[in-house]
Amino acid sequence: MISKRLPITSSQIYFAGLCLLAIGLPLSNFLMSIAQIILAVAWLAGGDYRGKLQRFWQNKPAMLFSSIFLLHLLGMIYTTNLLQGLNDLRVKLPLLILPFIIAGMPALPEKKINAVLWLFVSAVFGGTLVSASLKLGWLESDKPVYRPSIFISHIRFSLMICLSIFMVARFMLKSPLKIWFHATCSGLLLWLFAALLIVKSMTGIVAFIAGVPVLLFFAAKKFTNKKIRYAVSASCLLIPIVAGGYFYQQVKEFYFEKNNLSQLDEYSAFGEKYLHDLNDLRLENGYRVGIYFAPNELETSWNQRSHLTYDGKDWQGYPVSATLIRYLTSKGLRKDATGIAALTNEDIAAIENGIANVRYTGNTGLDDRLYEMIWEYHQYQLGYNPEGNSIGQRFEFWKTGWYIFKKNPLIGTGTGDVRDAFTSAYDELNSQLSEKFRLRAHNQYLTMMITFGIIGFLWFMAAMLLPFFALRKWNDMIYVIFLGILLISMLNEDTIETQAGVTFVAFFNSLLLFAGENHQPEE
Repeated sequence: MISKRLPITSSQIYFAGLCLLAIGLPLSNFLMSIAQIILAVAWLAGGDYRGKLQRFWQNKPAMLFSSIFLLHLLGMIYTTNLLQGLNDLRVKLPLLILPFIIAGMPALPEKKINAVLWLFVSAVFGGTLVSASLKLGWLESDKPVYRPSIFISHIRFSLMICLSIFMVARFMLKSPLKIWFHATCSGLLLWLFAALLIVKSMTGIVAFIAGVPVLLFFAAKKFTNKKIRYAVSASCLLIPIVAGGYFYQQVKEFYFEKNNLSQLDEYSAFGEKYLHDLNDLRLENGYRVGIYFAPNELETSWNQRSHLTYDGKDWQGYPVSATLIRYLTSKGLRKDATGIAALTNEDIAAIENGIANVRYTGNTGLDDRLYEMIWEYHQYQLGYNPEGNSIGQRFEFWKTGWYIFKKNPLIGTGTGDVRDAFTSAYDELNSQLSEKFRLRAHNQYLTMMITFGIIGFLWFMAAMLLPFFALRKWNDMIYVIFLGILLISMLNEDTIETQAGVTFVAFFNSLLLFAGENHQPEE
């Protein structure tokens, strides 16, 4: 007897598309595009178009969220760079496609939504495994791997790692106590947390810190003992206090000066008169850069120990002299022959490789990343060119973006004219940044204000926040944390200006809000 194959239904295609998109988010822009095509095929293949349109039309939160695309469409009316505007509309298509399809399709049971979430976590885990293997040399790559984020931006990857951590924690809270399951999840949590630290994206780390109190709040509900519940709930307040105290201590240590400026030696051990520039306020590990500088000794001694000349470039393309001076200062050494003699061969190699502070010679941790950020801000405060420094550059981006916004405060520049507006503004402000570093705002809120003015910004914020309240999602731990991660990321990034970012936002906002059986507002 010949068995007949059951036909593939549109609901199966739909579920497969969601699964593929969850896998593609951390791993492949190509998979993201293919998955959305599959979702569109599922919508078309199932028929019942009136029912699907009606479900979307009746889902006001879904319509409101998808109206962000309409906002960009309206911005085309007064844009002048139509080509750039059309490209922006192409990138933003997931904001229309995903809520339209997911809200219009029949609701999925919680079991299937959880399966999609597990696939996403597995893909993120797989991404960290591949990247770690490349970094350890177990796999080969055509490009150097500095952070476990070879597939997409390390910042967006850190957000996905962060969200994955809380998804696993949520599954542990909701599952009965099974030793094998909780042991496996605990190991996964440790690996993902380590990956988050290795990525060293402060955006992801801040989002994680912000999410922990939310996790504890929901975890407290699991305890029947009131004292334990109150203790866990109270610990929610300790997280931001401890994090704030840690940050304060790092700043305090950075600005604590270790030199005694009232008793500076006049001559080096070999007789050269030191140059002491007390107006140079730069610091490296608490030591002043501008003091104890003997230029002749420094150049002669360096050239005797290295095949890279003092007035040449290091392997990163920076002046050797600048790297050397900073490195010596970071070790508390004087910029003279004695200081050069105190350097080890490892120190010499580090300087040749463009490492300007001894803190960065090993496997740097969170303290060192935070130090680097404070140092970059300090340099920016002193008026040095922020080029190449992520923190300093962002202040330059924000200053330029605010300048543009003030010129078009009501309706903004229009969808396609943001890049041209930045190009003109950098010239008008005589920015120190060279052309390749003159980027956009790196702040989604500011970008919306620049593009659509205060009117469009309020529209955008309403579309992002009102669905949360309309659907009463404050008891949904994953969505609360996802929304928090999203809002935090927008402070430091143009989150929805790239394919990976906009798809991440549109997918999880639509999946968590509109895909389930309780996706309609409660009466």
